[in-house]
Amino acid sequence: MKKVILLTTVMLLMIAPVSVLGQIMEISADDGDLYEIISADTLADGTQANIYVLTSKDKTYKMSGTITAKGDLTIMGEEDDEWDGWNPATIQSAVLADGSTVGTLFVLTGDETEGNFVNLYLLAKATNNVASGVAIEVKGDHTVLNVALCVFDAWHTFAIAYNGQWDSFYIEGNVFRNMVHPNQWYIGEVLRNTWPGEAYTDTVVMSGNLMLGVNGYAAAPVTKWHMNYFEFNDNAVIYTFKNPFFIFNMTEGTMNDNIFYGNYAGGVDRTEDPWWDNLWFPDTSFGVIALQPLSPANAIMFDPDGDTS
Repeated sequence: MKKVILLTTVMLLMIAPVSVLGQIMEISADDGDLYEIISADTLADGTQANIYVLTSKDKTYKMSGTITAKGDLTIMGEEDDEWDGWNPATIQSAVLADGSTVGTLFVLTGDETEGNFVNLYLLAKATNNVASGVAIEVKGDHTVLNVALCVFDAWHTFAIAYNGQWDSFYIEGNVFRNMVHPNQWYIGEVLRNTWPGEAYTDTVVMSGNLMLGVNGYAAAPVTKWHMNYFEFNDNAVIYTFKNPFFIFNMTEGTMNDNIFYGNYAGGVDRTEDPWWDNLWFPDTSFGVIALQPLSPANAIMFDPDGDTS
């Protein structure tokens, strides 16, 4: 299944016009700092000049800063000539001169752009064993993020965070693991519409993923505003300290053929009511999946006359 996803993704990238994707730049871990290499490879308008294929599998790629993309960004681990297992290219933070580490690996700031991350092992821990906060952050509006066949390991804050308007996410065939924070409840999450949650969301599709040891939510596109579509199919969610979803803005979508085990392990009591995810109706029940009324902001989408109570 993983090979099918990888081959499909590669084929889609290959058939896209060169004018859209640019040329391919192959990068070895021996070439140096991945941050310096990709940040320097830009066109006159500051967007990336190439798509990037990481060829090294026997050592990690180090980054000394956050890669900030104003335009499309595609980074993928090279597929092995002979398929003998899943072998993604590994990226981690270096230790900076002052002893600190990179807090966020990748940030997408451009509006109406696309990010593609394929066959990568994104490791939160730097070479000194200190974990970073966020792997990928989307700040642009109408951005499309595709993530396939990646491992997100030990991200104590968020694996994927966003606060752009009307962004879309297609997250397929990935592993999210070891994201339990030692003393925080509301971080260690797979996908999060970040505070203050005032972004509209277009589409979220999560399929064929494994979430193993996630502190917060497997999916938290929660927002004060509308989300067009949410799909969560064929995933396995094994242990979450909190409830696996924070999706009370979901109005259309599917949730089929998933496995849930050991969810909501932290439990809840009424001292958290209404603060623990019962923001609109504090007298309703808690649960792994709790069906509650829509908030007025989302209910209005079904009543355009504006008289929804």
